Amino acid sequence: MLVGALPAGAQVFRDSTPKARIEGRLDALIASRTATELGAGIFVPVGEYVRAGLVGGVGPITNPVRVTGRIEAIGRFLLDPFYEHRWGPYVAAGLGVADHPYLVALLGVEGPRWGRVTPALEAGVGHGVRVGLALRRSQTTGWR
Repeated sequence: MLVGALPAGAQVFRDSTPKARIEGRLDALIASRTATELGAGIFVPVGEYVRAGLVGGVGPITNPVRVTGRIEAIGRFLLDPFYEHRWGPYVAAGLGVADHPYLVALLGVEGPRWGRVTPALEAGVGHGVRVGLALRRSQTTGWR
């Protein structure tokens, strides 16, 4: 019975557990003053459907023109974590700090993989109305 339970030579075991994923971002934050920020983030899995991470950005703000920055702690709930569809929608929420603390609420969608990169589009509120583009390192196997 023990010999029957051993893996055959042709079987390959892969760890499909998702790993931490990094991303580059471009965000527009539109309020009484508009900011366009380049940023980066890192997200780790907290289960099959949830990813938690930190995002930061820096860029110019208008009225008066100066440099601004932000950091956010975000949780994403994926509606298609197993790549069953070409597009993977998600909702996200969190807390951020720029000039003052604020709440973040987002709707997003991850698109099809482009080699080692997966694009994502987001829209929501948090430090103003916002839209963003993220380029995430693709997960080669397993979950989104």
